[in-house]
Amino acid sequence: IVGLPAAEAAAPAPERATARVASADAPPALSPPGWSWRSVRRTGGESLKLHDVWKSFDGEAPERKFFGHIYFADDAGFSEVKHLFQPSRFFWAAFQLFCVALNVGYVGYVNVNTVVSEWGHFEAEAGGASRHLIINALLVGIMDENMRFSPQFLLACLELLMLTYHLCSFVRALPSLCREDKVNRWHAWATLLWAIVPVLGSFSAMKALYFVTPKVFMETLMTRLHWVRENHEYLEFFKFIVSRAAAAIIGMEAFMIKFI
Repeated sequence: IVGLPAAEAAAPAPERATARVASADAPPALSPPGWSWRSVRRTGGESLKLHDVWKSFDGEAPERKFFGHIYFADDAGFSEVKHLFQPSRFFWAAFQLFCVALNVGYVGYVNVNTVVSEWGHFEAEAGGASRHLIINALLVGIMDENMRFSPQFLLACLELLMLTYHLCSFVRALPSLCREDKVNRWHAWATLLWAIVPVLGSFSAMKALYFVTPKVFMETLMTRLHWVRENHEYLEFFKFIVSRAAAAIIGMEAFMIKFI
């Protein structure tokens, strides 16, 4: 899409020139005064082929310009935000809340019943499936050789621990929603609705492995290292390392319980 002066848009096009046909999809609010939005087509309305476009703009001649005009919105596009809102967003917001209620209710109900039914039951034999579990290995080395929890009990405890952490994050974010400062209040709502609520609607012990996959972990690590060098917030970096270590342990335990 290119913008052309209104006078040029109304002028007849030469036979060898490309005709610019008005595009009905371009929002008029984005067009500067005296300009109209056009889409580039061949004379007669036929769209240009990719090969023809390449040949037309290939070369270093100064008169070959791909864009006739580029306009930057002075408000960075904020005046167009209202056009992004559609009634269907109410449905998806309600669906997200339904997912949160379903996931939290399922994780809480099923895992609490598992903990109650498995409480006090230990696997004394070293040859069971529990011998592969990291937490059981730590308990054997620190406390008692016969302190091996059943895999079901450990998985329930891990998911309840994650549920408690995410619910605490949700509760901790609530006071910031009523701040008088508009900037901090907006960021608080953004963090709650874009980060905390989606996690509550889909978290599981197995999903913790996502945060320690090599690609995701290295990208996040490089971002955090750059932030530490710029702001010297070493405590936040320490929290990041601890959280990723916990995610690795929880995710590996869940993987071994389900597949070994």
